[in-house]
Amino acid sequence: MIDLSAQTKKIREVVSKLFQKNRYERVLDDLKDLAVQRPDDMRIRIRMAETWFRAKDVLKAIQIYQEIAERYEEDNFVLKAVAVYKNILKLSPLLVEINAKLADLYQKLGMLPDAVNQYRIMIETYTTMGDKEKVIGTSKKLVEVDPTPANRRKLGEIYQTHGMVKEAMEQYEILAREYRLNKQYDELLRVSELVLPHKPDNQALIKDICILYLRRQEPDHAIRTMERYKVDGEPAFADLYDKAKQMREILRKQGTRP
Repeated sequence: MIDLSAQTKKIREVVSKLFQKNRYERVLDDLKDLAVQRPDDMRIRIRMAETWFRAKDVLKAIQIYQEIAERYEEDNFVLKAVAVYKNILKLSPLLVEINAKLADLYQKLGMLPDAVNQYRIMIETYTTMGDKEKVIGTSKKLVEVDPTPANRRKLGEIYQTHGMVKEAMEQYEILAREYRLNKQYDELLRVSELVLPHKPDNQALIKDICILYLRRQEPDHAIRTMERYKVDGEPAFADLYDKAKQMREILRKQGTRP
């Protein structure tokens, strides 16, 4: 026996979809006519984009939104362009080129934290995509825009991850100078430890690291470092080596060391 109720339901669904499609087509035709008559009225084009979205054509909606945003940029309506680009990202969050647009516009507006956030989103997206060149390029741009130690260290780590040791060391050495200047000795020690394995013959660096360990009352680390890099028997390190051993004994007697 034929299930007439099921067939009727299916027919109604098809008719409903056709009606919706035809309704959107009629609206779009009207909007296109209006856009021809009033080419400078972006409100009409916004309505077109919204209608394409309701008609389930997201790509067409995004295309129109991009045209609107670019027009706003040309007319120097930067805030309006930002609003439209943000709307595009709501429709398609992985359009990383839109993040790049937003970063540029936020810089023009002097909204540095917002620009930095866009660059970080871009780096994460390019990393997920496995696009090495874009990851490095965007990370460099981020440091140019906001050369904070955190951003510079991240760039150094990215260089190191991709086997660009020379470039990584350059970033770490810049950080080391900044940390020394600002007397941020814990941070200076951490970044110096990243550099030393790549410059094992740099005795000045070895000495700096050992002195920083002694400042932290960690003589064992200083001793191990001198022994690992075979400078413990050198005259230039004799005083430092003795001082580290003396500190170790004092700390043991005080019960602060095992």
